[in-house]
Amino acid sequence: MPNRRRRRPRPSCCARIRRYHERDGGGCASGSGAEGSAVVVQVSGTADADRFAEARVEVGIGETPESWTQVGTLSEATRDGPIISIPTSAFEGATEWTIRLIVRHEDGRTREARFFLKLA
Repeated sequence: MPNRRRRRPRPSCCARIRRYHERDGGGCASGSGAEGSAVVVQVSGTADADRFAEARVEVGIGETPESWTQVGTLSEATRDGPIISIPTSAFEGATEWTIRLIVRHEDGRTREARFFLKLA
């Protein structure tokens, strides 16, 4: 029998943005919310790792942003579910944005997913 070396499993880390929708409480909205309710962009997807450390969500202007603004962090992993609700005020000043999700593994490795958002 040949001498086989056992390989250590590689760390698993996943970042995926599945979808987004604008929300003002229970339904979809395309304009500003009613008085007292905020319109948000709900980002859903997966932010997970076999040894999840953290994840953060950032937004940047355009399809290839030169700079990013952090809009939230996650301390717990999520699979195919809501990741963050971003207030529409974070998207003032432009009609094209990129949402970036960065997931960090305990060993320091990161994975990233991006979603291009075009507002009317």
